[in-house]
Amino acid sequence: MLIKKYVMKKEIEAENRQEDYVITCNIDYSAMQEALDLCGNGCDNGYMRKKGNIGIMVLFVFLLVAGAIFALRVQSPQNTQSPQGSQPLVQLPKITTMNEETDVHHPDGTRKLIMRTKRSPDGSRLYSFFTADIDGNNEQLIFEKTMSSDNPTTMALPYNAWSPGTEKYVFIEETNATGASYLVLNTSGKLFPNQEHHLDVTALFKEKKIPYTFQNATGWASPTLLIFRTTTDTGAKGPSYWFEVPSLAFLQLAR
Repeated sequence: MLIKKYVMKKEIEAENRQEDYVITCNIDYSAMQEALDLCGNGCDNGYMRKKGNIGIMVLFVFLLVAGAIFALRVQSPQNTQSPQGSQPLVQLPKITTMNEETDVHHPDGTRKLIMRTKRSPDGSRLYSFFTADIDGNNEQLIFEKTMSSDNPTTMALPYNAWSPGTEKYVFIEETNATGASYLVLNTSGKLFPNQEHHLDVTALFKEKKIPYTFQNATGWASPTLLIFRTTTDTGAKGPSYWFEVPSLAFLQLAR
């Protein structure tokens, strides 16, 4: 059996590339010869050979046309996708430092206590406390404290932070997982006799080993006396106390 290959080469220009398309057709000449033999009794052999050659030519033309159609189909444009690298990058928001400010006024309306909270990108917090005139002039830093990102302690200004009259002292609140502590500050920024910028009233009360637990400070009884409440070991209400700032003494009030 003879096999003849017909090759059609089609140059297709798609994105500056040349592609070769090869169409191969296998023709079984033995089968064709059997067809010629069947009609050989009544036909002239030369005429049948001539007719057979014409049939081969028609088949060849048909293969050319089929190959051209196939090439045109391959050449049709395909959907393309943008490479992943061309996708726009998402801009993440920048973490910036955040500042917060609160203040409380002295009862006579002439001065104010300011707390500024500076939150850093690493999660730490800087609490700064200032005194100033009511219009914001003569601002003075009196105390600062930094809390790390893993320290949940917060600080706040009580509404009655100012001592009355002389405007000499203020108290602030510090809250952590175990409860609240209260710090007394000197509005002049000067150190206390213990060479500290603040007095931790809660810690000082605990050091005295008084059989009550410090609960919360409620305000000022005088320019130098801070009032606070206590509880018993069972959680019941205990007596109230005065904390006398200049002497660091605790005075129990009648129940």
